[in-house]
Amino acid sequence: MRVVQFDRFGEPADVLHVVDADVPVPAAGEVRVRLTARAIHPSDLQNVRGRYGRPPPLPATPGNDAAGVVEALGAGVKAPTAGTRVALLLGANAGRGTWREQVCVPAQLVVPTPAALSDAQAGALWVNYLSILVMVDDVLHLQPGDVLIQTAAGSQLGRAMLEFARVRGLVLVNVVRRAEQAEELRQHGATHVVVVPGVDLVAAVRAVTGGKGATAAIDSVGGDTGAEVLGALQAGGTCLLFGALDGRPVPVHPGPFLFRELLLQGFWLTRWLQRVPPDRVRTAVAAILAGAERGDFRPAVDSTYPLSDVRAAVQRAETPGRTGAVVLV
Repeated sequence: MRVVQFDRFGEPADVLHVVDADVPVPAAGEVRVRLTARAIHPSDLQNVRGRYGRPPPLPATPGNDAAGVVEALGAGVKAPTAGTRVALLLGANAGRGTWREQVCVPAQLVVPTPAALSDAQAGALWVNYLSILVMVDDVLHLQPGDVLIQTAAGSQLGRAMLEFARVRGLVLVNVVRRAEQAEELRQHGATHVVVVPGVDLVAAVRAVTGGKGATAAIDSVGGDTGAEVLGALQAGGTCLLFGALDGRPVPVHPGPFLFRELLLQGFWLTRWLQRVPPDRVRTAVAAILAGAERGDFRPAVDSTYPLSDVRAAVQRAETPGRTGAVVLV
């Protein structure tokens, strides 16, 4: 089988290559899945660069989100049966990467793919939607009517948040960097879109909230944008740092934290998965699957590339103006 691999950290288009490997045999309690779709996320590419969380031992294979078809069962496994379309739950491959043709994983870590989703959509489901659900429910504890700012609103996660906010009744203020992104989001139903830099974010949020400021924020950018987001929060508001696309620190002054009791907090889904009981993970998974079955959650797919064309795929994944996930098929 073919496996995407990198032997050194660096720019993905430079260091990723395809190697041959033996087809794995499922152990007891495992299923072998022939993967048909694997989303490319920013975290995957930062992992290749050695800049994300804990850099993996080399050689390594990228990838978390994936979907495919069960093709073999290990001893003791009765379901899912061979031929079942499934999506791998986040972390199912235990950090070994999903950018490969076949993988063996514990049977309890795959779920049937909702009929409403294509393989490409199912292969882009878990990283973003599970992150959103956990941030909104478990960390920020948001309620219908609460005002949430999100930066990088034109990203895969940003578009998923549009769907989630609609279902939960949240008032969403979407921050983008380009006017064309703003227009695209409005066409997808976004009511409040702010282009930064260019528009005063604090003033825009005050106009939406009657001068109060936002309840909370999810910031994937950092830098000066992160500082503007903090300024747009109401007293006692929380900003979750979920990414660092700007690459620069967030310049902050102690004053707002002292006198408005703001909270700036990081979030990494991996740590959440490590610390919560399995029942909570199952509940979150069930909620996302139910939303997908209803048609509430439909991951946007920009383009698909064969596994052998991984270098072109990762370049597309970082090209401005995409309308969804880039998926390896």
